Amino acid sequence: MLKRRKFRTDTTVVESDVHHSTDATLLQDGVKVITRLVGKIRKAASQATRQFEDKTFRTVQDGSGLLTHFFGERGDLFRNRIKFIPRFLGAATQQFRDGEDMAFHFFGKASVKATKEKLSTAIRLTRKLVEQAKQVVSGNRIIPDRIVSFFDPEARPIKKGKLSKTAEFGYKARIDETENGFVTGYELYKGNPADDELLVSAVEQHQARFSAVPNAVATDRGFGSKKNETKLTELGVSRVSLPFKGKKSKKRAEHESQLWFKDLQRYRAAGEAKISLLKRKYGLNRSRYKGFAGSKTWVGLGIWVHNLRRAAQMIE
Repeated sequence: MLKRRKFRTDTTVVESDVHHSTDATLLQDGVKVITRLVGKIRKAASQATRQFEDKTFRTVQDGSGLLTHFFGERGDLFRNRIKFIPRFLGAATQQFRDGEDMAFHFFGKASVKATKEKLSTAIRLTRKLVEQAKQVVSGNRIIPDRIVSFFDPEARPIKKGKLSKTAEFGYKARIDETENGFVTGYELYKGNPADDELLVSAVEQHQARFSAVPNAVATDRGFGSKKNETKLTELGVSRVSLPFKGKKSKKRAEHESQLWFKDLQRYRAAGEAKISLLKRKYGLNRSRYKGFAGSKTWVGLGIWVHNLRRAAQMIE
């Protein structure tokens, strides 16, 4: 029987299947994809691509090398390098414009039309990357919703305080678990919402699924706040083990030193092992499906397989 009296939740990052990128390599990815799609269309209708110059873009290769040097240099060398950047961006933009004109004027079989739509999408995305690179060149390093991957534009850089990785590129995942080891809920988020904003919705999701709130809820201090503690108590949770951040009052310290509170924290700590297991054995370390919807499907499949195996272990 599925136990659901105790509830713990934690967050992790599900990385997208992308390489570590710079503005230079992002532009390279865009050009390579455009060239490949043009080649596919050429096979079906060479007339449509007659005006499209087929090359691997030596300008792009040279320019991306300049960009790489640019982002790593300062001082006089910085000022000498910067004059080459507009030349690279201009050449790349013209190439994209040629491809765009060709894409919008070509009509053919359904498969070729689908490829043309992909080409138009690739050109629009690469134009955004060009504008993004221009902003960086002009000195603006803080760009809202900055694109970090050509192949997964929805992925975001997320910092989780790891020494080995300053930032991970992908999506934030919330994993909910009950005392007999089943993952009873999960959610994937774009960006990096604060943990303390996710707790109440997680418990409400548990309540909707099982028609009752858990008796006890345990999390780490990332979820801890007076607001969350009050809300969970109002929902009917009997014991709420949420360590508060920062310096604690004497009354709060005494509350968190109670035996039941510490027992729930020990129960909570085991949730980190479950996330490690999901990453090592069930694919949650890196999504092999593209985009936010694809990553959400990937995470769901991994959790489904985990729960299926857990159920088999209990039957044995």
